[in-house]
Amino acid sequence: MGSHPAGFMKPRPPVFRASLRPLAICGTTQRAIISDVKAFIGSFIVMFVGVFAILGGLQSHPPDLDSVVGGLTMILGAIAYRSAKRRRLGLKADSGMRRGFEVGLLILVALPIVPLALKGVDFIANNPVSGIFVPLLSVAAYVWISKRKIEVAETSVPSIR
Repeated sequence: MGSHPAGFMKPRPPVFRASLRPLAICGTTQRAIISDVKAFIGSFIVMFVGVFAILGGLQSHPPDLDSVVGGLTMILGAIAYRSAKRRRLGLKADSGMRRGFEVGLLILVALPIVPLALKGVDFIANNPVSGIFVPLLSVAAYVWISKRKIEVAETSVPSIR
């Protein structure tokens, strides 16, 4: 070990990387984490709003079930959308089970329409979040992302245009 006392190693000089490649963090790169956040920011915001809709609905007395159901369907719709987007970008394998899971989530999103419709048109008009807007927007976003074309740019990173 040279002239250093027993048990001590010579300190290593700091290593400076000459390349612009990002450092690895737990098996993923910083760039991949940032691009993942950018790619899924819309669905993250919808899930965030869904959680606050649930919490807000539960805090009122009596609990506002329209907000709770609307928040839950927002979260389920966002999960279905994210799954379809990951599948379309090639981040996850395209399988029948994955598509079945997505369709099952969309059925759960559209399910609150049935009891509201049985109560009448006035009830749907008074509860538009869980009865009209969330199911309609969730299904429309899912169909849109499922039918979009994938383009591979010069960086060989797939993106949906």
